[in-house]
Amino acid sequence: MSIIQIIAICYAALICIGLPFIIKAHKKDKNIAFEVIAIVFMPLVLLIGGFLLFKTWMQKDKALPVPKKIRNFIKPDSVSVNGQIMSLAEYNIKYNKTLTLKDVYGAKYADTIDENDIRSEESFRTLKVSDDVGSFIDTEFLKIFGEAFLKRDFSNVENLISEDATMVIYDRKTIVGAKNIVDYWKDWLLRCDNDKVIVECEVKKCKWFSLPALQISPKGYVNLYVILEIHNGLITNIMDIPNPIGSIAVGGPDLDWDRLEISRIRNKLSEAIDSKPNHISCIDCSATSETLKWYRVELPMGIHGYVGDISVCPHCDKIVEFIPEIRLRYEEPIPF
Repeated sequence: MSIIQIIAICYAALICIGLPFIIKAHKKDKNIAFEVIAIVFMPLVLLIGGFLLFKTWMQKDKALPVPKKIRNFIKPDSVSVNGQIMSLAEYNIKYNKTLTLKDVYGAKYADTIDENDIRSEESFRTLKVSDDVGSFIDTEFLKIFGEAFLKRDFSNVENLISEDATMVIYDRKTIVGAKNIVDYWKDWLLRCDNDKVIVECEVKKCKWFSLPALQISPKGYVNLYVILEIHNGLITNIMDIPNPIGSIAVGGPDLDWDRLEISRIRNKLSEAIDSKPNHISCIDCSATSETLKWYRVELPMGIHGYVGDISVCPHCDKIVEFIPEIRLRYEEPIPF
């Protein structure tokens, strides 16, 4: 029996159920127009609504072909899952499946796709290392850190962290001790796995500090930069920083920008504000964010400008952090 036949039978049954109400209304000499309309059309509305809900339920967490009208704008190995677009490899990892493009689109489409355009599942589990990251001891430590994230195995990491090391979770808290730091990351990854969040890692150069960093990219969330401070062969401080620091909607300078020069904005540092705990420490002298000088500033950058909070190290006389909160637009460009 086809779906159309089932719908027709259900529709007829609902109308039959409603007929006694029409007859009752007629006997009482009431206007039966409303009852007729309601009984004829309400079952149809209920059936359509029920069918749509059933269809949505049946397609939940399933990989479906991407609509043809947008295929030219996305990668050819993409699929649609619960209204979101992702690669088939990501879908297989996230939902523990082993589907191929042929399973989703059929052989006709799958045979036209070059294998080089199909992302492998292994690529999600492989640590990427940018060419410009440089050869530093930080780089080697970050590679070990990144592999630990991807393999969910921190046995090689804990030995690299000083017993009294600290880790600043940006704008939240500071964790002390190697075991507590490792336990935090284990719990963080466990929550990602439970929520089916794909996590990728790349060792790359953080332009703001001109230092290597581990970029952790949880799919659907803001990227994180992990920056290490190493003394005598052990990690003594870790900073876990979102990038961008401010609102994505506001934009403005972030950790992928060159660091702002203090000489260019010194005349704007007039409105002092309270210091902010659990923020970025000075990379050069390790001064914590609580000991830095903080200011409210407006930074014109051409046709746009940004208002936010900025920290300056009193020892090194360098900008440490800028948090853009408001984006301005000027009538005429104002040079930075």
